[in-house]
Amino acid sequence: MEKREGGHGHQKESGKAVGPTEIRSDGQKLSVLQQHQRPIPRSKRGKRLFSDFGRAKLEQVPYTKKGFNNTAQHVWGYFKKVATQEEKDEFFERLENCSSLPDEFDKGEPAAEHLLSYIKETLLISHPKPYLNQSSILK
Repeated sequence: MEKREGGHGHQKESGKAVGPTEIRSDGQKLSVLQQHQRPIPRSKRGKRLFSDFGRAKLEQVPYTKKGFNNTAQHVWGYFKKVATQEEKDEFFERLENCSSLPDEFDKGEPAAEHLLSYIKETLLISHPKPYLNQSSILK
């Protein structure tokens, strides 16, 4: 795949940088989130090995505490220049509460949901980021 980047290594949407992009050899543009999605497993003939339902089940693997923390800090990067000190303090207090999460957990763990709901219901409302609205972790 050929990588092309707009602006300073970020895709442009309404004149704002929203994240790195990659353009595949077939011309399809992929966001960072799309680049890291697992492809649908296919047989040698190109047929899907799993239905869309099967794909959904594959994507329901547990989160790891380390991966969740890394993702949350990555998401924070979209707000760090526009968030108030109060929003920053609240975000990192909720992130600190996630240190009590088990090493592997499913979506719905209270500490993780507490942080994700703050991102969705406060930060994304105060500082809209269309790119983050596409994130599967925030759905």
